Amino acid sequence: MRRERNRRSIRLAGFDYTQPGAYFLTVCAARRECLFGAANDGVMYRNAIGDVIAVIDAVVAQHLAEVSKFLRDIVVGHGASVYGVAPFANKSNRA
Repeated sequence: MRRERNRRSIRLAGFDYTQPGAYFLTVCAARRECLFGAANDGVMYRNAIGDVIAVIDAVVAQHLAEVSKFLRDIVVGHGASVYGVAPFANKSNRA
């Protein structure tokens, strides 16, 4: 039997997320497990899953001309990025 989750939306009511601006994206591991690598003496060593997160993060800005990456941080239990989204030059090309 599947348990239904009662999650509250963290989106701002009435905010148009299709508009240009800065957006924070985070990927978290369930129960804060160290799924993305390990830390030793204050140094993060990514594993294969951490490498996948890093590649996806890099590809976003490469494939979307309107997106610029300002910051990325991947640690053992989560990854976080800040992206800037510029106005679309040709709105007919939007997905």
